Amino acid sequence: EEEDQEVLASHMREGQRCEVRTSLGAKRGLVRVVGQDLEGLPAGWFVGVEYDEPVGKNDGSINGARHFECGMGYGAFVRPSFVSVGEDFVPFEDEFSDFSEEDEL
Repeated sequence: EEEDQEVLASHMREGQRCEVRTSLGAKRGLVRVVGQDLEGLPAGWFVGVEYDEPVGKNDGSINGARHFECGMGYGAFVRPSFVSVGEDFVPFEDEFSDFSEEDEL
């Protein structure tokens, strides 16, 4: 399990677009930090994500340890197995930028 998390984390870089799979559906944002045994978190690998919308749990800090800066409610720390990276993960509203009012009746 931990080796799998490390392999997944090795493909993630700060600044990449990402999608996080949760029980409530997908959330999109930017990878802000990738690390093992980050201060304030349980042991193991975590990905710090800044979401596009305020659907997170923090502001890039957890238990008094700051790992990145973002608005309150935009940050989260998740295990790499829940994160996919790629340029396809544009903000959700951008997916429909060519969708006009006339396209939906």
